[in-house]
Amino acid sequence: MESESGFEVLDHVADTGFRCWGPTYEQCLLAAGRAFLALAVETESVAARDERLYEIEGEDPAERLVDWLNDLLFTIDANLFAPREVVAVDERAPGRWVARVVGEGPRDPARHPWKLIIKGATYHELDVSERNGRWEAQVILDV
Repeated sequence: MESESGFEVLDHVADTGFRCWGPTYEQCLLAAGRAFLALAVETESVAARDERLYEIEGEDPAERLVDWLNDLLFTIDANLFAPREVVAVDERAPGRWVARVVGEGPRDPARHPWKLIIKGATYHELDVSERNGRWEAQVILDV
């Protein structure tokens, strides 16, 4: 059984996506955030001088994951935040998590370019579940 969290990029006909995993739901959310950033933005030139907190709530694990990734996208795109890394996801109360992302604002498109223009995380082929003692998720991103 694999104890670490991680992710892998998926080939998809029209879009892109990833699979991620972790020993806990929190670690799976953390891996999903890291996968999203690896696909979406150049993080190497971003300083870790600001922090953003994201409330992760929802009716079920899949809904929470999609909402979390779309909130992250909104902050990058509309609020001009340049993320460097998702550093933690912690459960604050039953059914309520908080993700902590470091980076800098405002995002400068010349210094912080997109790798891939992502329109959003989708419910297409979405799968989030606990299997064999670890949490796994598959997410397709609309590009």
